[in-house]
Amino acid sequence: MQSLAALLATLVCSYAVYRFWKHRHETLGIVLGLSVVAGAMVLHHL
Repeated sequence: MQSLAALLATLVCSYAVYRFWKHRHETLGIVLGLSVVAGAMVLHHL
């Protein structure tokens, strides 16, 4: 259950970053959103 909660939190944070930056610079929003996901995956595997 803890892994599912962490996954949902990661997805929500990534989507929030994407939505925040989408109106300012769409490409940057995509890159930052994917960076959040990648960073969470790296931290999860440590």
